[in-house]
Amino acid sequence: MAVEHDLDPEDDIDIEGKLSTDFDYSTKAVIRSCTNRGRVTGKKDGTGGIAGEVDLGCIIECYGYGEIKSTGGNYVGGIAGSCKTLIRDSYAKCVLSGTDYIGGVAGSIKDVKNCNTLIKITDSDEYAGTIAGEVTGTAESNYFVSDDLAGIDGVSYSGKAEPVSYDELILSEDIPEEFKDFKLTFIANGDTVLVYDFEYGDSMPEEALPVIPVRDGYQAHWEDYDYSDLTFDGTINAVYDKYVTALESGQMRTDDRAMLLVEGRFTTEDAITVTKENNPDINGRNASECFTVNIPDDGQQEHLVHYILPEKVKNADIMILQNGTWNKTGTDTDGRYMTFTVSGSEVTFAAVKTASVLPTAIIAGIILISVIILIMRCRKRRKKKKAIAE
Repeated sequence: MAVEHDLDPEDDIDIEGKLSTDFDYSTKAVIRSCTNRGRVTGKKDGTGGIAGEVDLGCIIECYGYGEIKSTGGNYVGGIAGSCKTLIRDSYAKCVLSGTDYIGGVAGSIKDVKNCNTLIKITDSDEYAGTIAGEVTGTAESNYFVSDDLAGIDGVSYSGKAEPVSYDELILSEDIPEEFKDFKLTFIANGDTVLVYDFEYGDSMPEEALPVIPVRDGYQAHWEDYDYSDLTFDGTINAVYDKYVTALESGQMRTDDRAMLLVEGRFTTEDAITVTKENNPDINGRNASECFTVNIPDDGQQEHLVHYILPEKVKNADIMILQNGTWNKTGTDTDGRYMTFTVSGSEVTFAAVKTASVLPTAIIAGIILISVIILIMRCRKRRKKKKAIAE
């Protein structure tokens, strides 16, 4: 509130003649019984729930319940950003943030009387208080509830800006119902999922947390929040993180590719561990290498593993250890990688060289040739017997 000088009352008076006349002017302005419940955001100095800057008049019986924030300025208050006059009989229950001069009633104020606050200041530098960041005149009969903030610029004053318990505050005459009403609001994708009502000092059990709506390709969790000893309204947002579709081992092959990849729906904090084991003898065949892989829980029972064989091994069977028994598993190829499916969060597998087909082919060839020769000899003998008989 201020005087608009372009409409100054003395401009509306015509003075005629040379007589000198004395004039008295009185400008009165009162804001009374106004309530703010909305979020107010300013960029410069003077951001308040009811008024930004008050140069004249007074504010009486007003209520500030909305979040008040200045992104780059000073003088932030639940009722007024700054006030060069009087604010009395007013109440503030809100969240405040700014640079300097942050106060529950006003960032800076001349006179403040009979006001009560229950506020949180999330960001401030200097001159911050539950009643005011600065009082240039008088403060009288103002009370507040806070475990970590003082009344005026870091100092509380008995009878002027005095801390009281919550139980004492709500017994005060004319205390608004909003001071007894507390809520946690859970928001996902811009929509309200749950409004949880609680009483001052309650805790919210973990099982009461709402289920987060699913977004395809994302893993979600509620942002960090302390649900114990709740003393103020709060808004909790769902955080969606894109799934990491594959985790790779720390072990590399000579072409700088990861030796092993595991597909899944992982978070950025997940990692697989790959432990090299002694090479086992499996059915008389010695494994080329053997590993145990630990896979973080992503809610899936099966995972597709990509694995590059050692450089000197061209073909191999993949054997998986299950209940103490080695079993061959089916494989496929994806570029240089062999792929196979595993179950569970821990799997031990071994790569066993495939038996060479060359000796078998040679033996089969020898047998075939021998059979052909034998057949040819039998035919020659039959021909000779026929010739002698004739």
